[in-house]
Amino acid sequence: MTSGTTYYTCVRVVDNAGNVSGWVCSNGFTVDTAAPSAPTSANIFDLSTTLVDATWSSSTTALSASWNAGADSGPSGIRDYDVCFSSINTGCTNIAGTTTQTGNTARTATATATGMTSGTTYYTCVRTYDNAGNVSAWVCSNGFTIDTSAPSAPTSANIFD
Repeated sequence: MTSGTTYYTCVRVVDNAGNVSGWVCSNGFTVDTAAPSAPTSANIFDLSTTLVDATWSSSTTALSASWNAGADSGPSGIRDYDVCFSSINTGCTNIAGTTTQTGNTARTATATATGMTSGTTYYTCVRTYDNAGNVSAWVCSNGFTIDTSAPSAPTSANIFD
């Protein structure tokens, strides 16, 4: 079978006397073997549910993300997304306290993590499913870094009246 082609199941009846009915066919099904694409890493927005990217956070627990839609070159269309708050940028390795969120259709996600540490970079990773069940590879954001250290105060020698 060829992806993008519609196929039909047709039947007809032959009785014991050899009489033959006309053909009756189903409404068909279309084969879709093409995996959808996930959003590009530039279209995954860390620490925002409003499509605005952040690169720093002082919180070691609060997570949020949003992303633009993936695309499906096959005929079935986008079904939903999996999203993962990850400690690596090459796939899904859940940050402590989080789980992969499956079946997401809103293209936004939030989670509460445990164990994120200052100075470490974390990522939001997304993969796309189409209506035929094909799945894209994980695509990860450019990342965000936790910074819980307060800046040092200026010294009195650097304050000018």
